Parts: sequence; structure tokens; C-alpha cells
Amino acid sequence: MKILIIGAGLSGLAAAWRLQRAGHAVELVERRDPATPDCDFPPVQTLHSSDRHTLKWIEELGLSDTLLPLRPVQLVQAWRDRPHAIEPQRLLGVAAISGVSRRDSLRLMRWSRLMTRYLPLLDPTAPELAASLDYRSVSDFAGLYFGKSALDYWVAPEVEDFFSGEASQLSRVTALLLWRARMMDPQGITFTGLPRLGLGHLFSAARRLLPKRYHAVASGIEGSGKQGYSLACEGSAPASLQADAVVLATSPGEANRLAPSLLQPAERDYLGAVRERPSVTLTAELERVPGGMPERVRLPRGEGFSAGSIVFEPGLPGTRGGSGAGLATVRSRESFAIGAREVSDDAVVTSLLADLKLLYPALSGNLGKLHLARREAGIPAFDVGAYRGLERFRRVQADRRALGRRLYFAGDYLVAPGVEGAVVSGFRAAADLLADAAEGPSEDRG
Repeated sequence: MKILIIGAGLSGLAAAWRLQRAGHAVELVERRDPATPDCDFPPVQTLHSSDRHTLKWIEELGLSDTLLPLRPVQLVQAWRDRPHAIEPQRLLGVAAISGVSRRDSLRLMRWSRLMTRYLPLLDPTAPELAASLDYRSVSDFAGLYFGKSALDYWVAPEVEDFFSGEASQLSRVTALLLWRARMMDPQGITFTGLPRLGLGHLFSAARRLLPKRYHAVASGIEGSGKQGYSLACEGSAPASLQADAVVLATSPGEANRLAPSLLQPAERDYLGAVRERPSVTLTAELERVPGGMPERVRLPRGEGFSAGSIVFEPGLPGTRGGSGAGLATVRSRESFAIGAREVSDDAVVTSLLADLKLLYPALSGNLGKLHLARREAGIPAFDVGAYRGLERFRRVQADRRALGRRLYFAGDYLVAPGVEGAVVSGFRAAADLLADAAEGPSEDRG
């Protein structure tokens, strides 16, 4: 089978990798200029020891020696303008977080009972299964069961750090899925970690193993499962590419634009309603990092910072930063990114550096080259109602696939923000396509 993948982000590359290994002819259409350095994608990002699909893919690509094992990252949280190490993967560690009251720490005993109740509906690789729980916000849910201080200094910082946005808007499913993926282990085995040379190496290695890639702008898809699909392109690719199946590994808005005649009204409505959050990220080169080890710092909303998190990556031989250097990556809150749209880069940098220097005054004379990255969209919003919409979207896709449509979707907006969500969505699109290919045309079934 000849398959077109539109979009060469991690989800598109993951789908292409799986389909090519299954013996199909895969062609990739990417808007990104091939001359762009691979090391610029993606920015510094931590993984988790439970991100098994990403870690397995790293092994399959032969990158274990350069990216693994993950370097453990110390989790830190701000409290009264001071950083404090935390251990939120254990309930006793949660109870010890500065800001969590003694009274609310006793309510943490409810966590295990709640997780047991909801566990059958929680699958991080199929988040739509939890649609029936998607009618309360994180704030409503956590405030009710664990109290305001646990919400403000445990649940909200943890969930907002991963999903962005605000706990008052995020669906409670986000917290439940995050906890399910990282199930607290009484022995403290799970951990956050940094890949040794940065995830850009995962991206570039996956691209190199795909022989047929076109640098082009896709303008539209037409066709059907019986006759095949035609993709109109502008760029170095032929004006029209033909395929038996298509995977749209693009943003939801772009997917809506490319295939309007192939989509059902419910699908167009869903793709048009997906909201993507803006982000502002500042990366600063350092002579050294605080504490000398990798750290991920959470900044609770009540502490008044413009930033939501900071990642410190020390430079060591054989790592991305090199020997004797380090990096600090400061990610703003969504509210700051929205307010900064009309603000100059210099003013934005000044605000984010103020957060960094307030928490770590010793860094004032320790800053080197700065790089500011603004994105108007790109972090999918999983607010209340998002999982119900996703469940309806998946149901319509299943109906269309049963009728022979060979159009699939991949992207972190279908699973969760971040690398693991992108990789899982790509693998899932590939699995759906392979299942349909194995069953054959709809008229030959049953």
C-alpha cells in the first residue's frame, strides 16, 4: 500500500516509521525547510520514565547510546520566592510540599481510593475513554477531595506544568490521566529525566530513515478509499501525489483546511473547535546551573510569577550543553503569552529573566546567549469538554473507516501535549491504518 504522511513533526514521523517497518511504501510531505538545523527541534524538554512509547522508539532507532539512560531530574517548586526540592511521586512527599496544610495532607489518603474507582476508564493512549468523567475542572475536583492548599501547591502546579492553561479550566481528566501514566510508586521508582543529547536527535534520526520526503505545501486532498487519494502540492514535490491512504499529522486547523470534502460535519466541527494555547519560551546559556544537577522548577500560580516552569540542564561531556556549560529554559504561563502579544521581545525577556533572578539571585552574572521563542499556537488545550469532543471524533472516524475511508489523523491534540502524546498519536494512527489494511476493502468483509 502507498501511504502519504502530511506533516513531519514527531507524530508524522512516528506514524511513518511504523508503517514503513510494516512493509508499506511511505512518502512524507513536510512544509519545514530541510535546510533548517535538526538540533533546533524540539526545544529542551524533559521526559518521564513512564513515557514507554518514546523510550521504546529511541531504542528502535538505535539511539540508546546517545539519548539513554535518562538523566534523573530533581523536581523543585517555588514557595515564598525560594526554591524547594519536592517528591510528588509519593503521597508522603506531597504532604511535605511547602504550602500544603497539615489538615489537607490528611485528605491525601483519598487518592488511592479515587484512582481505584476511575482506573478502568483511564488509558493514556486512548484518553477519550474517560469522556464520561469530563464534566468537572481540575480545580473543582481537587479542591473538593484534597482541599485548597493541596490544589494550589500540588495538583494545579503539576497539571498546569504539563498541560499549560489554568486548573480552573482544565478538565479533571487531565489530572487523572497524568496520575495514571505516572502511578505513584511507594518505592519511588518513577522519575522525570532528560535525554542526554536532546530530542532533536530523535527527530533527525527518524527523518533520515524515511527515503521519500518532499518539501512542499499541501493545498488539498481529494479521492476515496476505492479510487485512492490525490494530494495537490506547491513546492519541490510533484504538483499531485497519489496514495492509497493518507495520514494528516498536522494541526487540527490545517487538517480541516486540507480535506473538507472528505470530512463529516461532526469532524469539521471538532477540528475547528480544538483550541491551541500560545507559548513563550526563553532559553539562556549559563556558566553553571544551580545545584549542579538537572532540575525542573514549578512556579505555582499564587506565587505571582510570569513563568510557569524552569528547566535547568547542566553541561556534561557527551550531553547537549557540552562540558562546563548549562542551559535554563523558562516557559511562560499562557496568560503571560497572551498579554505579551503586543509587547516587544526585549520587554518579554526582561520579565522572564526577572523571575529567574528572583528565585536564583546568583545567576545575575551567570547568563550568556539568550534565545526567545514565541508560538501563537501549538499546545493543545484539554479544557472541560475536550475529551467528550475527542470521543465523538473517534466514533465518527470508526464509522468512516468501516465504510472504507482511508484518512487518518495524528497529533498531540488527540492524546496529550508533549513528546509522548505526539509519538502515541502517530503510532495509533499507524495501528488503525494497518488494522484496516489487514481487513481489506469493506465490501469483502464479513
